[in-house]
Amino acid sequence: MMNNFVIVARFTELKPAKEYGDDAFLLTLKAPRAYKNDDGEYEEDMFDVVLKGNIASNTAEYCSVGDVIGIKGRIESFKYEAHSKKFRRTILVADKITFLSSHSSGGDE
Repeated sequence: MMNNFVIVARFTELKPAKEYGDDAFLLTLKAPRAYKNDDGEYEEDMFDVVLKGNIASNTAEYCSVGDVIGIKGRIESFKYEAHSKKFRRTILVADKITFLSSHSSGGDE
């Protein structure tokens, strides 16, 4: 059995996510759908992906809003309790990130 996901999308935000570990960050991505809606526009989906360790630090250092990145990872599910109720949460966790294109023009070389 395999537990993998692959996504190519635009980087929109990176913020600390201590609930997943001291070195964890939550990356938000935006990806357009492959078809237009009734108004003739492409709708976009937003995804949150958990990054840990070197993947998180490299993404923070080398990516900026609008960059296109590819992510390969796994889907994790866990149970937790809050307000005397039990819940199940499913998250996407990055194993590898590929920086595909930069949104910025020019740069220091």
